[in-house]
Amino acid sequence: MSPQTVRVNVEKIYTIDDAGNVNIERSWILTNEIDQNVSIHDLCFYIAEVVNSLGEVNASDSTGNLEFRQKRHGSGIKLEVKPRIDNLGPLQKYQIVLHYSLPSFVHKLGEAWFFADLICGMPRPSFENPISNNMDIKLQLVLPKLKKNFWQAIYHESYPSTIVLPKEQKKPFNSGNIVLEYKSSLFPEDNFEVKLVYGIRTRTRLTSFLSVVGTAIITGLISYGFSRLKGG
Repeated sequence: MSPQTVRVNVEKIYTIDDAGNVNIERSWILTNEIDQNVSIHDLCFYIAEVVNSLGEVNASDSTGNLEFRQKRHGSGIKLEVKPRIDNLGPLQKYQIVLHYSLPSFVHKLGEAWFFADLICGMPRPSFENPISNNMDIKLQLVLPKLKKNFWQAIYHESYPSTIVLPKEQKKPFNSGNIVLEYKSSLFPEDNFEVKLVYGIRTRTRLTSFLSVVGTAIITGLISYGFSRLKGG
């Protein structure tokens, strides 16, 4: 059996807009971990989404667009893309990026939005050696800029737990958005469901304060009015 010499890492970025549409950027990063060429001629990467339609599909690497296959797969759609190159040079990295959109994928209930997706390890039957057994995955969720009043706040809760990226770690065009990130390592038999709830809620302390202030102002105005009636 040949050694496992190529490491595959996966990055997936979900960019959600305020209408519930999701743009997805899915990347596979291949790294040759030895000092000799490794053939990747037979590799083919794919995703399957249980949806009726996908929009704005394209695939690329560092030199330009790649050809891809799109076909019905059970109750969903399967996208396949092959590397442009046949061999990875010594310690070489190669990245494939797949873009597509899922219309109306996130659902709204009142002022809350609900998102969920299943993340799976790389199935071994699709890849013989030299691909490594496990893969590192980095997941990002870019939340939309929701319209709110000054007494309201944007909130989010996620499972598994994510971190909020600081501004300096975001891409420039996402600098004004909340970006959540999760990292893990998955074996072929592993999978987990990512769940996210976000939305708008009232700042209870602020509304309590405004209520007290408003009551005081109204009380003061009433007192002033009565004093004027009495000729005070």
